[in-house]
Amino acid sequence: MKKQEVIDKHKKYLFSCVANYYDEPLVVDHAKGNFIYDMEGKEYLDFASGIAVTALGHSDEAWVTAVAQQAATLTHISNLYHTAPHVELAQRLVENSFA
Repeated sequence: MKKQEVIDKHKKYLFSCVANYYDEPLVVDHAKGNFIYDMEGKEYLDFASGIAVTALGHSDEAWVTAVAQQAATLTHISNLYHTAPHVELAQRLVENSFA
């Protein structure tokens, strides 16, 4: 898809809060570490980082591997059931915080 086509479809099919910010016609294609890249390959330092999703940077190899391994095992289960990973995480959080 071309840059302008992405922008036009965004305006047609999505609610946009961009008017509240800056209307930069940036179409992000991919990201790595602290940088995002547009469809033309131009590099930008990512000062926005999405909403709580990229505190450690984009596409970190260890994170991608861990997510892929977990997705291949179990993606989601109701909290009505027990799993070892959620108990282990709870233990780590409680033992290393104020809880």
